[in-house]
Amino acid sequence: MEGSLETVSPARVFARPTADHVWLGPAQEAALNHLVRESKYRILLGPCSSGKSTLLNHLGHALKDEVVLPISGPQQHGRNVLTRLLLGADLAPWDLSDTDQRNLLSVVIQQRLSQGRRVIVVIDDPIGFSPDAWDEIERLRRVEDGNKRSVELVLGITSSNISHLPESAFKEFLRAADRESIHCLPTPDLKDTAAYLEWRLAPYGLADAFKPTAVRLVALSAGGRYAAINTLAQMVLLVLRREGARQADAPFVQRAAAELAALHRESSKSHRPDAGENATNPYAPPAHLLVTRNGSLLDRIKLGARVLVGRSEHNDLCLASPYLSRHHVAIVGTPEGYYVVDLNSVNGIQVNGNAVSRAVLYDQDILSIGPYRLKVQFQEALVDGAAAHSESLAETAVMPGMDLRGPPLSVIR
Repeated sequence: MEGSLETVSPARVFARPTADHVWLGPAQEAALNHLVRESKYRILLGPCSSGKSTLLNHLGHALKDEVVLPISGPQQHGRNVLTRLLLGADLAPWDLSDTDQRNLLSVVIQQRLSQGRRVIVVIDDPIGFSPDAWDEIERLRRVEDGNKRSVELVLGITSSNISHLPESAFKEFLRAADRESIHCLPTPDLKDTAAYLEWRLAPYGLADAFKPTAVRLVALSAGGRYAAINTLAQMVLLVLRREGARQADAPFVQRAAAELAALHRESSKSHRPDAGENATNPYAPPAHLLVTRNGSLLDRIKLGARVLVGRSEHNDLCLASPYLSRHHVAIVGTPEGYYVVDLNSVNGIQVNGNAVSRAVLYDQDILSIGPYRLKVQFQEALVDGAAAHSESLAETAVMPGMDLRGPPLSVIR
């Protein structure tokens, strides 16, 4: 894909990777090889923002012929765990009792095991599981088929050392873990950072946007966190665009880092308890999204630096619909205002009835995303609504031809 700094959105370049398209450096390849091998359980340790969650999300694609049931912490209630597992198995969580749901899940898993397929439960952040939630996992581990084949368990834990973990609901499980089941994912070094930035930039014709001195400073400034690399690199691209330059060296990275630091300071001020109603959003004017479906208000979301919208529970705004892609759009706040970016979704987006791939957002604009309408509002004049629930990560259904515009939203005061 060819592009330029003037036509390519930095948010699109550094959008959250989809499950089927992730960066795999040597460390990630080694971790993935550990995760896909067949054993009763595997544990992946990784420091914060080391790419651990991305690898766990990719596991279902890497093992596409097996049954992979993903679930993320924190989880406080066993019933929520059952619901997520049923959705992962492509079963709707009907209005059944907990016992009936367990029986249904057990039957399905036994059937898959008897077909010779592996069943793998992937848990990201099990530290946040309550005893009640972890009990559901333990019940599931006891399910077997006639040949004594059982459910496999993959845990992704944010830590670089298992001995540093706090007491948790699954502490007995950890104590029984053997060293061969544990793999540590290191933080990215300079070589990793350079390869990662090239992977991000090359598809958009921007592989030469960062000189080696800039890459080195990005790596040092990010402190071994991929999220920080993404944020800083995005700001570097914005500075390049603003100044009409084609290639960043170390001073560009320094200016971008200084702007991010200033935004962070302003953000901290605006979130102080004594900031009051006049506190400002440093990224753009204070704004909210009103989320509706079929005319009913579902949620009210405050806009900030970036809001990811899609079907996956890993988004900032999770909207349950098979017509939404896992990661559908990003809404980005900048000092110049907000804009929306389509993240290569299947069904696309419309702003005020017009199909767009990227657009600046103004007060009262209406975004059509699948069956949902998202209204941009710069005044705080709405009551809070009920949050939408997440949905299965099955393949995105292609929407039938239909008019997505619908009636305009009414402002609820």
